[in-house]
Amino acid sequence: MHKKTIKASKLVAVLAIAVMVLTAFPATIFAAGYEDLEPGTYAVDVDFSAYVTAMGGVEFGRSLVTGAIVDVDENGDAQLTLAFGKSSVTIYGVTANTFVDANPSGAGNTRGVADGTLGIYDQTGTTLQTSGVSYTLSSDTAENPFQEQAQYVDSVTFPLSYAGDTYKLALYINSHVMGVQFCQPNAQASSTTYSATLTVDWDSAEEIRTADETSNQTANVVYDVTGGYEVKIPATIDVDSVDKVGAYEVEAGNFVVPDGSYVTVTADSSGTVSNGSASLPFTNVLESGKLEATGDKLAGTITITGNPVSAGTYNGTVDFLISYFGG
Repeated sequence: MHKKTIKASKLVAVLAIAVMVLTAFPATIFAAGYEDLEPGTYAVDVDFSAYVTAMGGVEFGRSLVTGAIVDVDENGDAQLTLAFGKSSVTIYGVTANTFVDANPSGAGNTRGVADGTLGIYDQTGTTLQTSGVSYTLSSDTAENPFQEQAQYVDSVTFPLSYAGDTYKLALYINSHVMGVQFCQPNAQASSTTYSATLTVDWDSAEEIRTADETSNQTANVVYDVTGGYEVKIPATIDVDSVDKVGAYEVEAGNFVVPDGSYVTVTADSSGTVSNGSASLPFTNVLESGKLEATGDKLAGTITITGNPVSAGTYNGTVDFLISYFGG
């Protein structure tokens, strides 16, 4: 998947569906921060909330975050990278396909922070830091309120200026019906501000090792290493025409490896299927875990997120990355 890193920018709110009023989402108390972590890269569990009480109460943020990584350097300084995907919320029977937008069309500044701004606040929650914040865009697109296909943000890296378990963020959540800049209250705002809160469970921090070997593979190829290990990727993943979901499994076979060795498999989180000139986006969720012995399995799900405009068979591919770790 091709990505590019660019500076944080701006974004817009379209659709007067209701006035959104944000309340703080109750936070779980975790360990104090990253100060006890040795230099390295860690996966951590996080909870991201961008909640509004209007419209019966809607959580815009929680399902958007798909993972979090923390890098701690030799000086004890840390930066946190959040992975984002596309999601959806339903408001009064209308489904809005949500995503993080760094460059919204028709951007404004009614909340005192330019629409599309990506940043993190200091410990007091009053000073917004955008310096050192970077992000990547997915090669996939999502429809914005102007019926345009926009590249959505699929990761953001924030420098951490203090060791805590709760951070206030600035970012713009958009959809095909509406969008809003989440930020902290400020004197420059002429419209109501809505907070975005990230809570980090530092007790969950697990160091990420560098793979001894890596290889790339597509969904229609079976990866086979004679006398070592085999990872079975399904040749075809069939998606149900009604619920638009296709389940599949990745399976370990013929594992003859030293004790302590294992294999991990990751895959593209999204893609498209096409039928002539028509195309539909899909998401892919593959269970994380280790393949250590013959018969071990990882479950995956392909979900078509768009609506077809023509009948026929839509085809696409998913790329898998298989990594072997020697014992």
